[in-house]
Amino acid sequence: MYGRRAEAPAAPRRCEPTDGARPNCSSSAAPHEPRAPLRIALCLLGLERTLDLMQHNTAALLRLMASRGEVHVFGVQPVQESWTHVYLLLSLAGLRAQATIERQRLVNLTAPPKFYPQLAARAFMIELRDCAHCAEMIRAREGREGWQYGVVVRARLDLFWEVLPSWPPLAPKQVHVPSMSKCHGVNDKFALGDRLGMEQYLSRVHRLSYDPRTPSFSSEQFLKRALKGVRVQSHYDWMFCKMGRATNLSTWSLTSANMWLECSLRIVKGVRCERMTCGWCGQGCRCWNSMSVAPRAAAVIVIGCGFVGSASLPRVSGMQRSLSDTHRMARWYR
Repeated sequence: MYGRRAEAPAAPRRCEPTDGARPNCSSSAAPHEPRAPLRIALCLLGLERTLDLMQHNTAALLRLMASRGEVHVFGVQPVQESWTHVYLLLSLAGLRAQATIERQRLVNLTAPPKFYPQLAARAFMIELRDCAHCAEMIRAREGREGWQYGVVVRARLDLFWEVLPSWPPLAPKQVHVPSMSKCHGVNDKFALGDRLGMEQYLSRVHRLSYDPRTPSFSSEQFLKRALKGVRVQSHYDWMFCKMGRATNLSTWSLTSANMWLECSLRIVKGVRCERMTCGWCGQGCRCWNSMSVAPRAAAVIVIGCGFVGSASLPRVSGMQRSLSDTHRMARWYR
């Protein structure tokens, strides 16, 4: 008959004094190696526009990313801008020393003939070139350091976050985007994902087709095609406004081209919302308060093609306003 198999003796334990009633006893065996921090590459792109008015909002987004790992910011600075407020923003977020900024390269800005709307063709190409430029910067730093980033984020400077993104569960070759403003495709204004998925996102300019037989496409539809093979996760509660500067309609067209009028004016005026619902194609989020209009009535006056999601926001005492201003803004769309 065989006896029990001898077991290796347990490692001796040591006890260290603590402030509590019992000592802290632990094994004297070598501790596990600490896990390396998550490395996050953040592409910061676009024009400053109203960044001076909303630096603290954008800084909150950067600090959220920094709370999850080691962030390095990669900025592509437009040729016509000094980016004064971007440097202030990075200092405010504590990331000035962790930033690499290069000047924009304006090469081959001719959009395919099937892209629409053609009025936005140049801006579309600049955006794609900036994304590809950022991808090159990331690869260059990875080559110098000998490691890869685990997460890549793409953010625009002109977005005011009405509800900040929450950190999502991450999976291989997956990209997370807001659900709003997807326009029959994928929202192209903010993204967070793993290294492989975001490489495909940032380098999509190389997938453009100039074949005249290609079906017509918008920026959002092109992004959906370019992310073939990538799992795209949309988030209904990632809510933002594409901000403009003007506080009245008369100067809007001169200072805030392609920005979202209603939410910009609401934010500039300091109107707070109890609830918000966001459109699926542009125009931002509609808000209402229970004291002024019911959700059913609010849905009737919404502009655009419908909603993709809603969120309840905390009530801030003394900062609630009637929706009469919001209704007045709505008429300006018509």
